[in-house]
Amino acid sequence: MEIKIAVCDDEHQQTEYIKSLVSKWADAKNIKVTIDMFESAEKFKSAWSESKTFDILLLDIEMGGQNGVELARDIRRTDEKLVIIFITGFAEYISEGYDVSALHYLMKPIKADKLFEVLDRAARNLTQINKSIMLNINGEIRRVLLQDLTSVDTVLKTGNVMLDAILNSKLSLAKQRNIEVNAKAAVPDRLQITDVDLCVLIGNLLDNAMEACVKTKDTADSEFDRPFIRVYMGMKGYHLYICVTNSVYGKLKKSGGRFISTKNSPTHGFGLMRIDKVCDKYGGYCKRNSEPGVFSTEILLLAKEK
Repeated sequence: MEIKIAVCDDEHQQTEYIKSLVSKWADAKNIKVTIDMFESAEKFKSAWSESKTFDILLLDIEMGGQNGVELARDIRRTDEKLVIIFITGFAEYISEGYDVSALHYLMKPIKADKLFEVLDRAARNLTQINKSIMLNINGEIRRVLLQDLTSVDTVLKTGNVMLDAILNSKLSLAKQRNIEVNAKAAVPDRLQITDVDLCVLIGNLLDNAMEACVKTKDTADSEFDRPFIRVYMGMKGYHLYICVTNSVYGKLKKSGGRFISTKNSPTHGFGLMRIDKVCDKYGGYCKRNSEPGVFSTEILLLAKEK
């Protein structure tokens, strides 16, 4: 079991002390942990908004700028599963913890045995939380329990539980939008790619494909009776091969030999960049092709250890 822990406190000496205690607890329990430290709520929120991969947040309340309770409320708007443990020297804040479902309050000065006890509880909670995936929902990465996806249509089964959940949630949405879906995939139950990276990759690929299909459908002189998305995924040796093909309308834009987004929004192009970033991370490549009425993306990246 691996746990990613964040410590957010504006007192450097305090964060170092907490880090040492967490490391001691992890060693005693033979648990692998990653500990990141943040000196303000704003710095944690910036990191968390990029990638919601933290499992436990040890959070001070009284800090300069945004306080811990306000940060916890922001987190709970999109993530109900992050284990929040408040650290404070002020007992009057305890009642506010109920509003954000904090696991516990630790009063300063922190006692090692009390912190260890709370971390034990947090680890037990994570056993259930880890039965979840990170999904790209309306441009945001959110943690979703697998049991909450039972209402999603089963478009295909790949052999990988996490991938099934991601693909089926997106392809079910495509079918609801009257987009013809043809999907075939077969992959191992375990991949070297993290759930978050898989979510970013598949989520952005299918979001882009669906947006192009909607434009195709809304265009009166489109040459397609019905927009389509075709997905193929399979292993080629140690590499995962992904091909997504979709109908498209109009001439696609290029800059410096690369396709660029046609979205009219402040975040245009972020999806393409995120896809490329994941490919680079796993030593893969991404090839995009455009023919009249059709756009395809092919990806090959290392998914299993050699």
